[in-house]
Amino acid sequence: MFRQLKDLYPNLKLHALGPPEIAHVAKLEGMSHYDVLKELKSAGLDSLPGAGAGILSDRVRRLISKGKCGGAEWLDVMRAAHRLHLTTRAP
Repeated sequence: MFRQLKDLYPNLKLHALGPPEIAHVAKLEGMSHYDVLKELKSAGLDSLPGAGAGILSDRVRRLISKGKCGGAEWLDVMRAAHRLHLTTRAP
């Protein structure tokens, strides 16, 4: 889908899929966060939103966002994105 969007709209900047979604895809595909992001970047992903950053406390996260990745995994996804030189909403 990302490739098709970029083909149709070459100037489009794809700012999509937050760390919880990347973590979920990685689990489903049996891939590392880095490898998932590398594939998505090659398909046209330009940057990641900071979705879920407001709840990096694992205790609070479990209460509010049951089923989403924990704070450490959220940070791991963002670190992998930075290694690939993807722009993110994380410092």
